[in-house]
Formats: sequence, C-alpha cells, structure tokens
Amino acid sequence: MVQRWQANLVQRPRGSAEGKYEDVQGRIYSIDPATAKIERLGAAFRGSLDEPILLHDGVLVTTGTVGTEVQIYTEGKDKEFAKSAGKAGTYAMLSAATQSPRVTFVYSAQQKPAEVYVAEDAQDLREAQPITSFNKLFTERDLPQGRPYQWKADDGTTVEGWLIYPPGQFNATHLPMLALVHGGPASADGNHFRSDWYDWAVIAACHRWLVFRPNYRGSVGYGDTFMRQISPHLVSRPGRDILEGVDALVRDGIADSSQLTIGGYSYGGYMTNWLITQTSRFKAAVTGAGVVEHAANWGNDDLTFDDAWYLGGAPWAEEKNYNDEAAV
Repeated sequence: MVQRWQANLVQRPRGSAEGKYEDVQGRIYSIDPATAKIERLGAAFRGSLDEPILLHDGVLVTTGTVGTEVQIYTEGKDKEFAKSAGKAGTYAMLSAATQSPRVTFVYSAQQKPAEVYVAEDAQDLREAQPITSFNKLFTERDLPQGRPYQWKADDGTTVEGWLIYPPGQFNATHLPMLALVHGGPASADGNHFRSDWYDWAVIAACHRWLVFRPNYRGSVGYGDTFMRQISPHLVSRPGRDILEGVDALVRDGIADSSQLTIGGYSYGGYMTNWLITQTSRFKAAVTGAGVVEHAANWGNDDLTFDDAWYLGGAPWAEEKNYNDEAAV
C-alpha cells in the first residue's frame, strides 16, 4: 500500500488536471498506473494543499493554507482532510520516518522564529519538540506582533491581510505604514516568521513601520473562485483590493494617511509598478523584478503559459487587456 501510494501520488502546485489550463490552489491527485485514472483527493478542501507526504502506515499527511494559517492535515477514509491538533502559525517542509509514526517539520509564527520540530504523531502536534535552535537570538529580542485584518472590496468580497506592528506597539494607531505585496501571485501572507532578502516585513516593522500584507484576489487560502478572479484583470482587480485595504486601515485610524509607502518583489513588483501609476497615496515605493509592460515580457520569463491564463490569452489575441493591465 505504501509503495503504491509513493509511486502514484501527485501534487500539482500550478494548474489543474481537469479541463483546460487554469491556475488554481495546490491540489493532490492519485493516479492508477493500470488504468491511467486520475482521482483528486481532498476536493472539498477550501484552501491550498501542498507538500504531501506518506506516513509509515500509508496515511497521507499534507500542509494546508487556509486564510493566514498554514496547518497540517491528515487524510481520512472519505479522502478528505482533517486538521491535526497543533498551534497557530505556519508548518512547512514535512518529513516522515519510514518505520515509526514520527514526523518532522519547520514551524514558525509571527513571534516564534522558525525551527525544526519532531512530533510523535502527525495527528497531534501540540507536544512537538524543537530539535534545532538556529534562531535563538531572535527569541531574546522584542519582536513584532501580528494579527489578521479584513475589509470589504467594492464588489462585496471579503478580503484579508496580515498586519505586523512594530515591537511594543501592538494595536497602536495612526502609524506610518508599508504595504508589502507578496509575490506569486499564487501565494499568501500570514502568521509566520521570516526575515531574508525576499521577505523583509520583520525588518521594516523593527524600524517602526506598520506592515500591511494584503492577500488580494489571486492569493491562495480563500478558495479557487477567489484565486481565479485575478484573471483576466492581472493587476487592476488585485490592485483595487489592495487600495481598498489601505483606505480601510486609514479609515479605521490604524494607518497614517500622510505616511503611506508600498513595495514588493516579483508579482509584488508588478503590483507596485502599477499602483504608483494609479494613485498618489504613497510617498515612496520600492520594487523588484516587476514587469511594467506585459507584451514585451511575453516569452521572456519562465512561465509564459500562465501569463496567458492570467491575461486571458496571448498578446496578439488580447492586445487591449495587455495594454490596459500594464503599468506604462
């Protein structure tokens, strides 16, 4: 049973195995090699399923992104997934032992720097113990604190993001704010601790910025319909989501309207480039690896096939949309 699963388990981080190509959340399939029949596992799961592994007894375990949390889920007899008992935050990089029920993973939360943990049972992670202390220094410092934040888009859709407050200023008001837009766009921000060249929200917060991390249309963790709504309006629909979130934070007295900035890398760069052509709300912007003109980018990046899906077709077929959705 274990060998059959190991040979025939497929995880699709991009696209679906049903019908025409479209970008959807992470899905897990099994394939019968005798009949080539493909079966989707966890079809009713609302979020994104990623990193599936098999336990020693053939039980399937995976991480699942729902909203601002990434938890561990175990497959049941109905081929749907139930959340394992654990702590709020983000689980990643699952690994299983071949002869015991033990699992290891990397765990972090906003005030809990990432370490490797081992749990005796994948269905109960509450007593998992860290086996590394690479980030011990951070635990000795006053760290930023975070929380989810929701607002209504112009079409009535509830959109969510994650707020990171400067150390010692949790729930303070009228703060200078950096809207830091995640890449992907098939990704999401939430309850995790990261600090590197790509994700510098913690660094910005430690320099007294409130950091707003919007999970705009196209993000994972909110259902396939929410993710699909980025197409064919690759920047304008998520752009409105982001601006409406910024305006809600100002209206709620959380952000200072005179001290708003924005930034992002990759797709976050796409959005930053476009947003600064649409509004004068932001006093400064920082952008990396972001496209300013989609037709010129055609065929020059690594994922042309999904650019066509995001923009509704090839540039010669959808010229107006390519132009309308470009920063220039």
